[in-house]
Amino acid sequence: MYRDHGFTLIETLVALVVGVALVVTIGVLGGNLIRHRANADSNSAAMSFARSTIRRPGRIPRPSTRTARPAWVLTRSSGR
Repeated sequence: MYRDHGFTLIETLVALVVGVALVVTIGVLGGNLIRHRANADSNSAAMSFARSTIRRPGRIPRPSTRTARPAWVLTRSSGR
C-alpha cells in the first residue's frame, strides 16, 4: 500500500545526516572564527605596544657625531 503522507525512513535519515553536517560545519567555522579573532586581537595589541614604544622620546637614539657608538644601539631611558 502506498501512502501520500509522511516521510520514508530513507528520507528521514538523509535529512538527519544533512542536518548533522550543517551543525558540525557551523561549529567548526565558529571555532575558527573565535581563534582568528583572538589572534587578530593579540596582533593588534602587539602593534599598539610597538608603536607606543617607538614613539617614546629617547628610546631610539638618533645618529650623533659626538659618540663613537653605532646609531643602532638602544639606550636605556632614565625614567626607571
